[in-house]
Amino acid sequence: MAVTPMSADFMYEISFDKNDVLNSVTEATIDFAGVDNTDGKVKVYYQGKYPKLPTASRPGYDFEGWYTSSTSETKIVEGTNFEGTAPVTLVAKWTGKQVSYTKEVYYQNLNGEGYALDSSSSSTALVDTMVSITVLDNIVGFKYNPDVDGTVQEAMVDGDGSTVLKVYY
Repeated sequence: MAVTPMSADFMYEISFDKNDVLNSVTEATIDFAGVDNTDGKVKVYYQGKYPKLPTASRPGYDFEGWYTSSTSETKIVEGTNFEGTAPVTLVAKWTGKQVSYTKEVYYQNLNGEGYALDSSSSSTALVDTMVSITVLDNIVGFKYNPDVDGTVQEAMVDGDGSTVLKVYY
């Protein structure tokens, strides 16, 4: 039977990578409630077991858990054997969800001053994907004006559902 050293010489820090930067407009948060940690790091002994790990959340995503790398299939949970001999960074894995976004069409007022909302509709797309609104060029008496302040013909879908595309004629 192997003896597990339980001194500070054999204790390693586990840090956490939110993995929320690539192509994203949403930011993840890590919740350490009920987790014994120091400055966002958890300690584990050599040949010990992982302690309780924090949870994470991110608008528009499901948290799949903590993994040894962004490409790893090895999920780490409380009680998993710690096989390392150095500090480790666990990486969050996420699954994107379908999120609502809004498309708005405005027409210039007949007196030439300002614009009025003509229609608003809701669509869904996978979070952090580019979406666009179709510009029509066959509207009698109106022409698309991309120079109006507030025009958003395409955008990345935000996880909180706040994305609004706007076109002005």
